[in-house]
Amino acid sequence: PFTPSAQIAFQEIYNAKQQRRWDVVLDMIRKWQEYLPLVTLSFLRGSTWADAGKYEIASAFYAKAAEIDPKGNYPALYLDALNKSNPAKAKVEADRVVKSPTKYSAPTVIQAAHVIAASARPLPANEARTIESSLIPVVEEAMKALERDKKQESESYLVAAILLGSAYEHKGDTQSAYEYYSRGLSADPKNDALLILRGMLMYGVNPEAIADLELAVKLGSQTVWPYFFLAHHYLGRDRFDDCRKFCERALDLPASNAMHSELLDWLAIAEAQLNFPVERVRRLFEDAIRLDPHNERAKKNLATFKGLTGHPQSKKPVLDRRTESSLRAFGMAEYDLEKMRLPQMSLSA
Repeated sequence: PFTPSAQIAFQEIYNAKQQRRWDVVLDMIRKWQEYLPLVTLSFLRGSTWADAGKYEIASAFYAKAAEIDPKGNYPALYLDALNKSNPAKAKVEADRVVKSPTKYSAPTVIQAAHVIAASARPLPANEARTIESSLIPVVEEAMKALERDKKQESESYLVAAILLGSAYEHKGDTQSAYEYYSRGLSADPKNDALLILRGMLMYGVNPEAIADLELAVKLGSQTVWPYFFLAHHYLGRDRFDDCRKFCERALDLPASNAMHSELLDWLAIAEAQLNFPVERVRRLFEDAIRLDPHNERAKKNLATFKGLTGHPQSKKPVLDRRTESSLRAFGMAEYDLEKMRLPQMSLSA
C-alpha cells in the first residue's frame, strides 16, 4: 500500500527531478519501486531519462509503459523520445498509429502526425506537401476529440493547430490556415510559434499581423522571424532607427545567409537615411552581397549609393526595398517549421 513514508519519498523524487539530480532520482525510484504499478514506474524512469536528455534510454521505458497502456498517452511520449533518438524507427511507428487512429489517444495520433510531417520535410516540396495534406483529416479528427475532452491536453492541441495551419497554408488555403493558428492562440494566447506563424501568414494582408509579431518580440522570442519581419515593416514606414535596432537583433540570431543578407541590406538603407558614415554604409551593402552573391537588390542599392556619394543631396537616397508581398513569399519559402519553438510533449500519463 502507498504509505505516508512512500508519499514523502515520492515528493522527494519530484524535488530531486526539479533540481536535475538524476542519479538521486533513479536511486530513489529503485528503492521505492514496490509501491507503484509497473506502468507508472516505467513512466517515471522514462521521464527522468528524457529530462536528462537521454532519449534513447527514455524511449525504452516509455515503450514499456505504452505496451501496458496503449490507449493512454504513453505511446505519444514514446514517439516523441524515439523521434529524438531514432527518427527512422519513429516514422515506422508513427505510420502504424496513423493507419489505425481510433486505437490510440488523440495526443498519440497528433504526435504521430508530427513525426511523419517532420520526416517529410527533406523531400521535394510536392512530395512533402502531398504527405502533409494526407494528414489533415486524421489531425482534424484528433483535434475535435481534444475539444470534446474537458481534460484537454493543451500541448497536443497546440501541435495540432500548428500542423493544420501549416498544411493548409502550403495548400494555398490562407483562410483555413489563419483559422487553425487562431484556434491555437485561443488556447494559448502567448504561444510564440503560433503568434509568429499567424503574423507571417498575414503580413501585408491584415494589419493585425504586426501586433502578433510585436507581441512575440515582447514575450522574448528567440527565433529570427518576428525581428526579421518587423525590421522590414519599420523600414517601409520610414522608422529607420527602429529598423536598425531590429536588424541588429535579428543578425544575432541563427538564420540563412540569404536572410542575413536581406537584413544587412535593410540596415545599410536605414543607416544611409540616418546619415551614418559613408564607409560604414558601403561596407554593410558589401557584406550583404558577400553573404549572398544572388542578392541583386543589394547590388543595385550599392551602385545607387556609390553614385550619390560625394554629391550634394537635396533629399535622402532612394534605395530599392522589397514589397510586403515579396517579403511574405520569401519568408514562407525560408522558414523551417521544425526550427520554430514547437510546444514540447509534456503530457500527463
